[in-house]
Amino acid sequence: RAIMSEDAENIWMVVPNNGGGPLQRVTMDTLQTQTYSNARGSHDITPVSGATMAYLDYGESDCNSIFEINNAGTTKEVFESTGVTSTIPPSSPCHGGSVRYSLTQDVYVFSDVYNDVVVVGRDGSVKWKLSEKVSGGNASWGARQHGTQLLDDGLLIFANRAGGDVNHAEALEYDLDGNLVRAFTSRSGADYLGDVQRLPSGNTLIDYSMADLIQEVDANDEVVLEI
Repeated sequence: RAIMSEDAENIWMVVPNNGGGPLQRVTMDTLQTQTYSNARGSHDITPVSGATMAYLDYGESDCNSIFEINNAGTTKEVFESTGVTSTIPPSSPCHGGSVRYSLTQDVYVFSDVYNDVVVVGRDGSVKWKLSEKVSGGNASWGARQHGTQLLDDGLLIFANRAGGDVNHAEALEYDLDGNLVRAFTSRSGADYLGDVQRLPSGNTLIDYSMADLIQEVDANDEVVLEI
């Protein structure tokens, strides 16, 4: 992932490698670059406030964590997922795939690909889990999800195996009580990775990752842009 810091001064990058890799930073004028060899991240990094970023740490021997980092390379562990997302029967190996920050609610959304979506405070406390709100738990969305976005009134997730079908990836929107608001039309499969985002226009961006397909759909679920 490559994403801009909240202060718009830097682009940060992290590798999608299960073994992790060093974070990298490039200033917006491209004149300065920095590699953080001691910060072993993977899959996702997200802007928080000012120059502070949060990333999925893959450098520990236990389950993946949310770490914060600044330009100087100072890191802070915010959330440890061991025992939090890998306890759903039957328990699957922990595998952090996505982390996003909500400025409005000052929380992180952590997606453990095989298990759950967890909303976490900046102090590391678990606010709620999607599996505990949705009837049927994580099996109801196919027990595998990647990208997420916390809205003011709900939560978007990219379900890689909606309905339990490996060839059926789908963007789903839940309200904050765990009720399904809408299931966007599935137009491809994507067993790994994948993302969903609500755009300022109100349209929704759906990335089918492995299928090399990105679509923007409007409020009527009609495709208005395709890459």
